[in-house]
Amino acid sequence: MKKLLLLLITITTFTNVSYASFPIAKSVISVNYDPTTDSWIPIIIAFWSLLIIILVILVRIIKRLFNKNK
Repeated sequence: MKKLLLLLITITTFTNVSYASFPIAKSVISVNYDPTTDSWIPIIIAFWSLLIIILVILVRIIKRLFNKNK
């Protein structure tokens, strides 16, 4: 029981005393954060993805139509 109590006191003391040896900023500053451009990125990706998918489907349909006519 004494060993367990000593272990708990040691762990508590160690966690309260030990800190990082380098300074840590409490607030994170994001330099490149611009919400006006960040919100457009998923929309742009979705637009180009849909456009490419539609073009691929159209090309396949046109190829099938030309192959059936031959």
